[in-house]
Amino acid sequence: MKTISTTLAVGASAAIALAALGLGVTAVSAQERMVTCANANTERPLNTYDGYELHADGRVLFRLCAPEAESVTVNLRGDRGAASQSLVLERDDMGYWTGTTADPVLPGVHRYSFRVAGLNVTDPMNYTIEQSIMGLQSVIEVPGSETAFYAYDPDIPHGAIQIVEYWSDTLGTKRRARIYTPPGYTGDDTNDYPVLYLIHGGGGTDDVWATTGRAHYILDNLIASGEAEPMVVVMPEAHTPITEDLEIRYNTRFRDDLITDLIPYVDATYRTQARPESRAMAGLSMGSAHTWLFGLPRSDLFRYTGHFSMGLGGGNPMADPDIDAIARYEDENVDALRRSAQEMELVYFAFGSADPWLYSVAPARDLAERHGIENFEYHETPGAAHDWLFWRERLRDFASRIFK
Repeated sequence: MKTISTTLAVGASAAIALAALGLGVTAVSAQERMVTCANANTERPLNTYDGYELHADGRVLFRLCAPEAESVTVNLRGDRGAASQSLVLERDDMGYWTGTTADPVLPGVHRYSFRVAGLNVTDPMNYTIEQSIMGLQSVIEVPGSETAFYAYDPDIPHGAIQIVEYWSDTLGTKRRARIYTPPGYTGDDTNDYPVLYLIHGGGGTDDVWATTGRAHYILDNLIASGEAEPMVVVMPEAHTPITEDLEIRYNTRFRDDLITDLIPYVDATYRTQARPESRAMAGLSMGSAHTWLFGLPRSDLFRYTGHFSMGLGGGNPMADPDIDAIARYEDENVDALRRSAQEMELVYFAFGSADPWLYSVAPARDLAERHGIENFEYHETPGAAHDWLFWRERLRDFASRIFK
C-alpha cells in the first residue's frame, strides 16, 4: 500500500486572512475568538450567524465574523453582465463586519466573496458554493416573479443530480461530471431516456450549470408542465489539464474525452436511449464553441445542438472573427457538415444584442446557409448580454424543443 504524505504551506497573506476568520493561525485562542463574535441571541450556538440577510425592499445585508481583520469588503457579481460591485463593510464591537447594499439587488442568482487581508474567501455560513477554475464563490438567490421558471417548486416532482467520477483513457486521469436524472427515474421506473450534454463556459466547471444556472430546476419545471420531455442531462467538466498548446475554445482533448470516454460511460451506467436521435449537445460561450466544433459535425452522435452566446471565429470580446480558424474548421468537416445539414433535427443558435461576442454570429449563420442546414434557427434577444439571465432563458427554450 502506498502512503501519501501531504504538507500544507500557508503564505503570509493567507495566514493573516485565516487568522482574521478564526481558523487557527493566530496567537488568540479559539475560545476567545468565538466569544468575541458570539451572537447576541443566546438561544443560538456560539459563533453561528447569518452571512447574509435579504431585506423586504430587496437590499441585502452581508455579515462576516472576522474580529482580527483590519478591513473587509464584499464583492457581489450578479446575473446581469459580468461586472461586479464592491461594498465596504464596517466592524462592530463584537467583531462582526456588516454592510447593506445601497440599492435593491435584482432578482436572480448572484455570487459573492469577502476580501480579507488580500485574500478572497467564501462565506463560511453559506454552504451554497459555485466552483470555477478561478476559485470558489458563495451563492445567494434573490427571488422574484421572473425567477419562477428556475426556482424550486415544492408542489411538483423533482429529479436528482449525482456527482460522478469516471476514468478518462483519453486524458489518463480521473474526471468528474454532474448528471441530472428526471423525476421518476429511480424506484420502479424502467424507462430509457434521451440525453442532453450541457457544456459550461470558460472558467466554469461541471458545477456551474446546476449551482448558478439552476438547470435541474428548469428541467423539473418544464417536465412538470409538460413543456419538455423527461431527459437525462449530463454536465461535464469541459476544461482539461493544462498543456502548453491548449486553446480552450478548440480543445480537442475535451472532444476526445467526451466522445471516447464520457458518452460510453453514461450509456453503460444510466438508462439511456443510446442513439443519435436521442442525444443533444448544447453550451454557453466556450460550451457553445465546443458544440459548433464537436457537436454540429457529429450527426452520427447528436441530432440536436444548442449554441448560446458564441458563434464561429470567436476570440476576444469586441474583436474580429478568426477567419483562418473558420476555414480550417470547414475544410476538416466538409463532408460531416453536409451530412449534418440533412440529418440534424434542430440547430438552435441564440444571442443577446448587447453581447460583446456578437461579431461571431455572422460567420456561423453564413456557414449554416452555405451548407444548407435545413433546421437552423437564430434567435436574438434585444438588450440581452453575455450572462446567466440570458443563458437560463435559452436553456428553457431549447430544452422544450428537443426530443419531440
